[in-house]
Amino acid sequence: MVGEDLLLDTTYLLPILGIRMSLKGFSELFPKLLDDYTVFYNPVSLVEAKWVMLRLAKKELQKKGCAFRKVQNRPRSSIKG
Repeated sequence: MVGEDLLLDTTYLLPILGIRMSLKGFSELFPKLLDDYTVFYNPVSLVEAKWVMLRLAKKELQKKGCAFRKVQNRPRSSIKG
């Protein structure tokens, strides 16, 4: 298997980024894949993973009663920093 390439989909990148996925045996098998294959990912998968993380963060904030406010809707004078 050494010398073979493996392209990771977003589903397999999410656990690496700390998002829990129900992937049976992932924790045991994934380190072995890293040893046996040259692993690649598509940059588009990183963008998709970012969308997933933002959506989950938004849901979590809404559960806690916080509101997401769009910065671009505020007058420029109210934005500091």
